[in-house]
Amino acid sequence: RRVHGQFPSVKKIRQTFAFWDFLLSTCFYLIFILIGTIVAIQTTTGFGQDRYLFRQAVVNNLQWEGFKNLDDFWSWTHSSMIPSLWPTESPTNGYFFLGENRIIGAIRFRQVRVTKTNCKSQSPFNQLPRGKDDCSPAWSFPPAFESRNEYNGTLDLSSYKLENNGKKWRSASENGFTREWNYYASVSSETRYPGSGFVIDIPTGNVTEATEILQLIENSDWIDQYTRGLFVEATLFSPHINTLLSVFLFLELPVTGGVVQYGTYIPISTNKYDSSTSVVPLILEVTFLAMAALFLFIELRELFAVWRDKSEKKSFFRIFMTYLSGDWNSIDITNIAILIIWQVVRAFNTTQTLSLSSELENIDLEGEGRFKYFNTIDLASFTVLEWYWVAIVMTLYWLKLVKYLDLAPEVGPVVSALVNTMFNNNVLIFFIVLGLAVVAFALGYTVAFGQDSTNYHSISDSILNILLAATGEIDTSFYEVAPRYGPVLTFLVSLVLAQVLINVFIAVVSDVYNEVLKYATEDWELDLTERMIKAISRRTERKKWRRRIRYLGNDKRPDAVITINWSQEVLDKFENFDETKEE
Repeated sequence: RRVHGQFPSVKKIRQTFAFWDFLLSTCFYLIFILIGTIVAIQTTTGFGQDRYLFRQAVVNNLQWEGFKNLDDFWSWTHSSMIPSLWPTESPTNGYFFLGENRIIGAIRFRQVRVTKTNCKSQSPFNQLPRGKDDCSPAWSFPPAFESRNEYNGTLDLSSYKLENNGKKWRSASENGFTREWNYYASVSSETRYPGSGFVIDIPTGNVTEATEILQLIENSDWIDQYTRGLFVEATLFSPHINTLLSVFLFLELPVTGGVVQYGTYIPISTNKYDSSTSVVPLILEVTFLAMAALFLFIELRELFAVWRDKSEKKSFFRIFMTYLSGDWNSIDITNIAILIIWQVVRAFNTTQTLSLSSELENIDLEGEGRFKYFNTIDLASFTVLEWYWVAIVMTLYWLKLVKYLDLAPEVGPVVSALVNTMFNNNVLIFFIVLGLAVVAFALGYTVAFGQDSTNYHSISDSILNILLAATGEIDTSFYEVAPRYGPVLTFLVSLVLAQVLINVFIAVVSDVYNEVLKYATEDWELDLTERMIKAISRRTERKKWRRRIRYLGNDKRPDAVITINWSQEVLDKFENFDETKEE
């Protein structure tokens, strides 16, 4: 269209196309990730502090902390656990924690044990006196010494109508777990404990009965030198916010004596789609998945477009690798894969929640339900897993917004230069060298101070603290045990990482960025040309569009017009245009 009698220049046309291409693409994608963010927050925190406050109320009331030995644990059962989980004043329609939150089913005590071993060895230290004749091995993964023999000790709970009285060993599946391992991580030895063990389910509702059972357990040898892990498991429900709270408290009893404690409290939302307030979140989630499916269709179309190209005969694997090497394609495929995993885990959680709800509807919680333990640890662990996948996929989706900033006029070349700098070979090689240096120092710190400082007890902890030291946050907790070598190693870390490698990194990035920036504008213009041709091609593939173009040849008449059919044949000629040939 003419503006003030003048036709727009080629530059103006290109700028207009670039602006609208950026605006439409970015707005659509921005709407997509905003809806995804709302869905993600609704999945985790729920746009409020209710679930957090519910969890903190339980944490503060149970006071699971500060144990030094097993006696402290038994004192805790009488001073905190019984008053909290067996309230003396409860409403007539159930048993409630803090008067508001329903206690679901029995409270489970579960332990894992090891077998006896022979202390005799060829070591001269074997002649030293011992406190006990038998030795009890440390816990190992996989468990080489786990005891599965029936308990024949002094504990006798036969006078109580308990579903499990701690006599027989039960497998993880019998205890309601779908997996054998990875439920509890040892705080002290970096190992794992299973879902199996010896179980006692203490019924709720009767504080006198619960006190008697706990007293019998304490006075017996059910927990002794062969116990390596003791677990207290419970399920609470807040009817006000329709949220379950899976409580599992872990007391580790190392072979060296003492105790190490660990507690996890995981809120689980139960009203995803079953109330009038869930309509809007449901619509948003369906919209998000529909838009994600559209982006998947676009990616598949690009992949099949490469596959249909017969100019080069390549295997599908090579074509796929060529596709991944394109800008942002690898992140697109990663996002799609993680999104699918997220939805699979979400479907599992929803199924488990509905199954638990159906089970609770068919049982009298004031009658037989008092004696039955409802295992929500599986559901809690998969809920946390869903949170992690949601966090990863939304982080990648927001990072992908940089791809659309690359389309913007003026801004695009700079963004393109920044991205190309990040993935330049020289920068990647530097990161490899930096990673090797960090790992080398982390190994040294773990070997030297792993037994004296919890900050370097594992390789992962050491790597984290080495990176913090490189940024100036120096840890001096191990100086007391290594007053000479500690400062020397700290100086080497500061010198090699903070002073040398970081400054080299700045120099490398600066040189690479300046080099890339020289060609960024030219590459961006070429990419714009390609996008314009593709935009026209997409139209002509659907229909032959009739367009009138103004004749700009030797004819000086301003109103002379030529009408042509924009067919694929014409476009092919434009795409294969060779300016060196006179024709």
